[in-house]
Order: sequence, then structure tokens, then C-alpha cells
Amino acid sequence: MGDFLLESFVPGLGALVSLLMYGAPLSAVLKAASSRSLGDLNAIPFSITIANTIIWLSYGLLKHDPFITTPNAPGVCLAVFCTMTTYGLADETVKSRMRMILCGQAVLLPLLGVLTAFACSNLTEQLSLWGLSGNAISLVYYGAPLSTMAEVIKTRNSASILLPLTLMNLVNALLW
Repeated sequence: MGDFLLESFVPGLGALVSLLMYGAPLSAVLKAASSRSLGDLNAIPFSITIANTIIWLSYGLLKHDPFITTPNAPGVCLAVFCTMTTYGLADETVKSRMRMILCGQAVLLPLLGVLTAFACSNLTEQLSLWGLSGNAISLVYYGAPLSTMAEVIKTRNSASILLPLTLMNLVNALLW
């Protein structure tokens, strides 16, 4: 029973929560698209989610781990959808930040691929490279909703911090 709990149930629950986490902002994004306005919705976290899901998907594929791979494959699609949808609704300041984040990913992700292919001499090193990169981007990902914190404090309005996403981030972090 202990093996099942630790090797299947908890990782399966973690995979489910990860998938729910990536889908958590979907309702708010669709509402923004319908109204053709971001309103208070903070679009920055969505652009960071792309790198987060691609890095963890790559790690899961290298490790042959279905519990990591399964939620991150559709997570990439959800992240791209949320990013592209909100980018079209964002003001120029937010668009500029999103472009900077996406261009940074366009450098980082191929660099990780090159390092994996040519600098890592074995699977253990490859897993370490992607695992450490995943942990680093996860810190950025979990902190991304706080990118509007100065505005929240100044206006005393926390509407830009998406509650469903924040709660799912917390539950997901606790499970992994």
C-alpha cells in the first residue's frame, strides 16, 4: 500500500493538480477575450508559463516520467493560448514585458537543448540540467502573479492577482 501511495497515487494527484493549475486561468482569459479587455487580469504569468511547461515537459520526457509529462504537454498548449489571447488585449507596456519574456525563452530553451546534446555526457547530467532549470523557472513562475504587487499595494486592489491560479499554484507546490 505504501508503494502505491508514494509511487502512483501522490504523483498522479500531483499530475492532476498541475493540469488543473495550467487550466485555472482559462475562464478569466476567455472572459477577457469575450469582453475584448484585460481589465485587471495580469497577463505576465502566462508568458512565463510557456517556459515552465516546456522545461518540465522536457525533463519528464528525459526521465520517462508520465506523471511529469502528462500535465505539461497540454500545459504548453494552454500556456500558449493564454499568452497569445492576453497579448492581443494588453497595453504596450505589458506587451513589451511579454515580448521580453518570450524572447528570453527563445534564447534559454534552445541553449538548454544545445547543452543537453553537447555538454552533458550522460542522462544524469541531462536530468540535472533540466531539473535545476525547471526549479529556477518554477520560482519565477510562482512569483509571476506578484509582478503587480506594487500596484496592489498602491491601489489597495488585489484584483490583478488571479485567485484560482494562485490557489492551484499553492496546492501544486505543496504536492511536488
